[in-house]
Amino acid sequence: MLLLATLGIAGCAGDPAPKPSETPRFELSVEQAAAVEDGTATRDEYDAAFRRYESCLTEAGFALVEVREEYQVIRYSVPNEAVVSGVDDECYNGEFVLVDSQWQVSVEDVGEVASLLSGCLTEAGLDSSGTKAEKEQRLESAGISIDACLDSQR
Repeated sequence: MLLLATLGIAGCAGDPAPKPSETPRFELSVEQAAAVEDGTATRDEYDAAFRRYESCLTEAGFALVEVREEYQVIRYSVPNEAVVSGVDDECYNGEFVLVDSQWQVSVEDVGEVASLLSGCLTEAGLDSSGTKAEKEQRLESAGISIDACLDSQR
């Protein structure tokens, strides 16, 4: 997207760079707003928000590919055309962004990174139980770089 903005500016030599809009280009759907109102996304709200996001893309003529679930988080790829056209931003932000964020925070202790940290702790002969933050602290206390740990586990 940055490339498109750069090309657009380059085509208008002498014109000042456009300023970003002060209002978002999307509105939260009523369903997404209701789901995040209490500050916690449930699994049902997460699944429903994803389906609305996917339906929004489908209605615009795009289909997600490689949709799968890993560590309780839905993973997928978005067609480049949907991104370039801005449809992905509109659909994701309108239907899914806040629910997705809340859900991923709520499952981070059982997510991929937490699992990888457990692997490093086990290899180092340390206790691998606890939250993601506790695992990070245990690694740091042992002088093990979190970045090096994650790189070695991937």
